Amino acid sequence: MRDVLNWMEFSNSSKTCMQRIMRTGQNLCLLPGGFQVATLYQRGKHRVYIQKRFGFIKLALQHGYNIYPAYTFGEEYTYHAFPYLEWLRLQLNKFWIPGVIFFGIPHCFYLPHSDVDLITVIGKPLQVYAVDPDANLEII
Repeated sequence: MRDVLNWMEFSNSSKTCMQRIMRTGQNLCLLPGGFQVATLYQRGKHRVYIQKRFGFIKLALQHGYNIYPAYTFGEEYTYHAFPYLEWLRLQLNKFWIPGVIFFGIPHCFYLPHSDVDLITVIGKPLQVYAVDPDANLEII
């Protein structure tokens, strides 16, 4: 899977990688949440995880990138997931172990259900103006 994502020019979301891309002025898409979003997933429920995910705001300020908020409805019906022992699964995330067990269609468990309508809403851009990269910013 990693090779496919690299071939499609996907990058990881580390600070170093994000800064490298932002210095070129390229557009980018970031999905904050990571393992925690997958771990908290429950079929039929909207759940997000953005706690402690403000580094991308600071980078946008430092590089003058506008932020386009987006959300996809219907995603909560694409898979079935193991809903138990959430506290333990979140603890596993701290060690970079994804605490999620999921399945989609029966004959190929990792593919999502295809009978789900996905609707993505993209909001108006949050205008961000570049600030001094050396400024000691605190995002509240």
